[in-house]
Amino acid sequence: MKRSTITSIALLAALVGSLAASAASYDYTPTIATSASPRFPDAWLDAQLQAATVTCDDAVGVQRAKP
Repeated sequence: MKRSTITSIALLAALVGSLAASAASYDYTPTIATSASPRFPDAWLDAQLQAATVTCDDAVGVQRAKP
């Protein structure tokens, strides 16, 4: 093999190894806790949904179909 090929393979292996080590030591707990818990209280979300429903009904009319 040529020296440049061996160098490229060694660099690729080092990159993959460093990425694996970084992923293994990363603390995912704050990310999971943030995505699992709601950011807004239910009352605020209900008000937002109601406002969006009224806006949609005003634009296209009230829909009487059942799901």
